[in-house]
Amino acid sequence: MEITVAGDQLILSGPVVARDYDEVEGTLAAKPQIKIVILRNSPGGDAPTGYHLGELFRRTSLQTAVSGYCYSSCSRLYLGGKERFLLRSGFTAVTLGKSGRPAIHQTRPLPDNRIRFGFGAI
Repeated sequence: MEITVAGDQLILSGPVVARDYDEVEGTLAAKPQIKIVILRNSPGGDAPTGYHLGELFRRTSLQTAVSGYCYSSCSRLYLGGKERFLLRSGFTAVTLGKSGRPAIHQTRPLPDNRIRFGFGAI
């Protein structure tokens, strides 16, 4: 994944690959001000890395948010957040257990600019 730090945000985008765990862990150690991980436009990728990064985010009490899309192993990173947010027009697809059928967790802006969360099968 491409890694960018902006203030208290760690922005991760692109495919999840095996080397990401070490790079993200090192970035978090070097930048203790990071409080939230923004997952941006990731098609997913390496499943074990997704699980391990999600566990790291939970262990370090980081919040996670999706901006754009976050599929497959990226959703594991998102689910690791102590608190999870979907930014305007963000969505994530999570494979559901043995059925293997995905569901989409998507936001829709309301007239007063709040965000509605919802699940829907695809």
